[in-house]
Amino acid sequence: MSYPVFYVPAGDVLPVFFDTFAGATGASITMTGLAVTDIEIYKDGSVTQRASDAGYVLLDTDGIDFDALTGIHGFSIDTGDNTDAGFYTVGAWFTVVVSAVTVDAQTVSFIAAQFRLMKAEGVAGVPKADVDSLLGTAWLTPGVAGTPDVNVKLWNNLTTVALPLVPTTAGRTLDVAATGEAGLDFNNVLSSALVTLNSLTITGATTFTGTTVHTGNVSYADGVTIAAPSTLNRSGLPITGNGTGDGIEANAGATGHGIQANTTAGNEIDANITGNLVGTVSTLTTYTGNTPQTGDVFPLASTEIADIKTKTDFLPSATAGAAGGLFIAGANAATSITTALTANVIGNITGNLSGSVGSVTGLTAANLDTTVSSRASPAQVNTEVLDVLNVDTFVEPVQGAPVATTTLVNKIGYLYKFLRNKVTQTSTTLSIYNDDAVTVDHKATVSDDATTYTRGEIATGP
Repeated sequence: MSYPVFYVPAGDVLPVFFDTFAGATGASITMTGLAVTDIEIYKDGSVTQRASDAGYVLLDTDGIDFDALTGIHGFSIDTGDNTDAGFYTVGAWFTVVVSAVTVDAQTVSFIAAQFRLMKAEGVAGVPKADVDSLLGTAWLTPGVAGTPDVNVKLWNNLTTVALPLVPTTAGRTLDVAATGEAGLDFNNVLSSALVTLNSLTITGATTFTGTTVHTGNVSYADGVTIAAPSTLNRSGLPITGNGTGDGIEANAGATGHGIQANTTAGNEIDANITGNLVGTVSTLTTYTGNTPQTGDVFPLASTEIADIKTKTDFLPSATAGAAGGLFIAGANAATSITTALTANVIGNITGNLSGSVGSVTGLTAANLDTTVSSRASPAQVNTEVLDVLNVDTFVEPVQGAPVATTTLVNKIGYLYKFLRNKVTQTSTTLSIYNDDAVTVDHKATVSDDATTYTRGEIATGP
């Protein structure tokens, strides 16, 4: 009987398949008795078996007739299982034996596979390799243990390699300063995309004609001048703050201004001002969404003041608390009148009224609160209660188990139903019937041990 030979990376799981045939006809035949204890592994021809069955798994549950294919069987071996410490070693040969199982009424033992354990793969399917020589020539003695020296005859097809950085055209070199810094000509940086610089210090005059994005803090020691954008109707300097930060925070010099706009037409400041405004204002273009206010006179404010005066003209001129004055004490909505009130009160009183009242006019049923005017008398309440008890009728409770918490109507209904309707009793069951005397609506189990009679909790029928 032949068997397969495998080269297995250390730690991999090796599936092992084998087949069985009938001795008389050669047809595929099933087998019996396969267990992980029947699998034995020998190392390098030693007669000592692996001491543990851990890591052996029967495929397709029992390992017999894999995928319902008669005569095809299998199991797997996990070479990473170290229960028998040190058994699986790289470079060793292992022989897998199945002993013993029953095939065609015969007890058989056989070699299922042989494998050699190789070094583990760093990437699945890509074996690691150690190279002893290149084109038949042994490696040079490494300068560092384990690291071979490499002599390169050609680099990028250049016979002479002056630097590790190789130019696209032979003979070109990189501009390097005497102190080791690399030179960079921005005119040679050809890119239509944005160029990202982690840090950049510019000491001379600099002109930016394209899009420039600064994600960190930018300081200009000699001021910034921004010319008109080439795109029509585009803002010269759009700045947006983050969170509670300001769009522009301007700090004045010793005698200067935080922000100064030229007086030329079109140079207005279009923004909210949270600080002080020093200087003249030609036009205030926004006044809470109302008419713009111009010059030193604010007609809208004058109109508001006149409206306030119209309202206050109705207040009494006498001192509060004195004759003819106001008698309301308190600083909020929960005020109260603490002095005798001789005038008429016309309107609703939402608070409490304590003390004597001279007279109340208009106190009729129509003016009372709906809840008060419709409130029933004790006699009416008594009549309604008697009506429920003596006139109203209720159907009997329906089929089901009575719940622990229910209405008084249901509780009385169950008592009347159990008293009135048909009831049967057997040695094991109590049954309460519907009004039709046929359908069992409720039942309970009963028992008697000659000492105690027990009736269980009422449950639903039938």
